[in-house]
Amino acid sequence: NHCHYLSTCCQHMIIHTPSGILLFEPFGGLGAGLEMALRHGIIVNRYVYSDTSPVARQVMEHRLTLLSARYPGQLHRTAWAGAFTTLPMDVHAITKQHLQHMVGAGEQWLLVAGWQCEDLSLAGSGKGLRGDKSSSYFTLVSMLKDLQAVADMAGCPPPAYVLENTTFQYHNNPDVSQVDYAAVCLELGTPVEIDAARFGSRAHRLRNFWTNLATPVKLAAAVQKAKREANLLVDQILEHGRTASPVLSNDRLPWYPCNITGQPRAALPTLVAFGGSYAFRPGRAGSIWDANVQQYTEPTALERELALGYAAGDTAAPGVSEFERRQVLGRCMDANTMAALLGICEAWQNCYPDMNSTTACCTAELPPPSHSSFIHPIPAVQAASIAEQKLGQTGPSPTAGEKDPWLDP
Repeated sequence: NHCHYLSTCCQHMIIHTPSGILLFEPFGGLGAGLEMALRHGIIVNRYVYSDTSPVARQVMEHRLTLLSARYPGQLHRTAWAGAFTTLPMDVHAITKQHLQHMVGAGEQWLLVAGWQCEDLSLAGSGKGLRGDKSSSYFTLVSMLKDLQAVADMAGCPPPAYVLENTTFQYHNNPDVSQVDYAAVCLELGTPVEIDAARFGSRAHRLRNFWTNLATPVKLAAAVQKAKREANLLVDQILEHGRTASPVLSNDRLPWYPCNITGQPRAALPTLVAFGGSYAFRPGRAGSIWDANVQQYTEPTALERELALGYAAGDTAAPGVSEFERRQVLGRCMDANTMAALLGICEAWQNCYPDMNSTTACCTAELPPPSHSSFIHPIPAVQAASIAEQKLGQTGPSPTAGEKDPWLDP
């Protein structure tokens, strides 16, 4: 019964059809999935968005106007005319009947979602999938199962999906890092870890990704071969008179090692939705020296937009404050990572046109382990046993004089 299991086998999504695709973003945030598709020349024939945050919706409406102007041949204003009305804004209220009314015959759907991470993050409650926020994982998976079933009944190609969340396998609570991680792996399969800094972002953002557009083996292998472009610095995206803090210690795995002691800062710590995070306090790695006021400050909303790969002003919706813009940016997906991920998937699909082969896509083995267990994702079938072996394992020890970076994931 399609309603009772999730198909995670790779799909060769026909993304450049003249009629375009239909894109759905639950937990929509800043619309990173839409940005990803448009950057790759994909025509978005219809766009559907859900988010309970009024501020996020206000920003996204502003973004849709901007994106239609930037990509007039790919995102007509009629494509998002029902973006905020097609489905309930609360994903918990979306039913299979809603999806049946939304899906038409023969349509190619792409779902992009990052369920709420507050209870899975090291900086969060530690309640994991049992928390009020991160339990939305179960709602997302149930909805994706329903979408697969509805699409099948409507004669549509299998929906493609990209899912994202924090790297909670490194949580110091074993109920999260072992039990919850194993449960998610057994349902979604192997995640691929990607740090946004690898793909040129001016802020670290280490996240897990699950997708049926490429096998995790192929995706992970390509990610590991990618090297950050040289001479990309934080100072290049800062406003006038502002300077990034000096690098006092090298980046360490699992983060992409782009900050080198004594060299200009290449990437900020992970940007978060709340102010006063330890890493962004005066004199810390994320603080910015502002010569205009002669004091350390946090990155501005504009600087955060650029650090995450968005355009300047993307969150500057009328009536939205600087503080609210920072909140939305702290919860979004990194735009550079999303573009790179889809680019890798497209490249693999072009090289291997039989992507939907179960034998080719669902039985591959991971490459041999390298010097670091951090940089290879854990296959679903091994998740539980490896989690047990890693009981008590934490992230790298902090450098003298600095707080453990794992507290600001």
